[in-house]
Amino acid sequence: MRRIGYSILLMVISIIGFTSCMDDGDFFDPKKRFEEEKPIIKAYVTEKFPEAVYDSVTGIWYKVLESGTAGSYTYKVKDTTNSKLIQANVKVKYSVHLTNGVEIDKSTADTGMNMLVGANLNTGAKSVINAWLYAFFPKKIGEYNLNGLTVNGLQKGAKIRLVTPSLWAYGHQAVGKVPEDAPLDFTIEVLDIKD
Repeated sequence: MRRIGYSILLMVISIIGFTSCMDDGDFFDPKKRFEEEKPIIKAYVTEKFPEAVYDSVTGIWYKVLESGTAGSYTYKVKDTTNSKLIQANVKVKYSVHLTNGVEIDKSTADTGMNMLVGANLNTGAKSVINAWLYAFFPKKIGEYNLNGLTVNGLQKGAKIRLVTPSLWAYGHQAVGKVPEDAPLDFTIEVLDIKD
């Protein structure tokens, strides 16, 4: 019985010791990082992408390079038993660069790659990073304000370039060649889009 008491006491002392060494600066603050990235992104955009438009809701800089075929796709909220879903099956070509100019990924097939661009409005689950959702989805669908970058969403044949804060990309985690807290510069071309 004494041994259990000593083990618990040792565990409590260890926890107190560990937490007392921590200060408020040890926790990641995404809002603070978002604000820190604003001047970095603005300087990059000013030099490399001066024709970009700033979206004040998301902090994304973008330009629709080609609008595509108007009316070729209508985004809708699908009401299932437990969820409200927005999703589109797309075929895209894309490239992504860090703000130091290094290309870190791109689609390699000339025919593009197939992917699902979707989000569950009830759970927040999504199939792609938020920056892509903002790029693809319209500003609104009915009563749902989606904060999309364009009024009708990306259409077949559309091409967009966007520079996103890390908050809407991979955030405070490194993923593949993407370092943590990395704003990203995407060019996305929509070859096809359907339900």
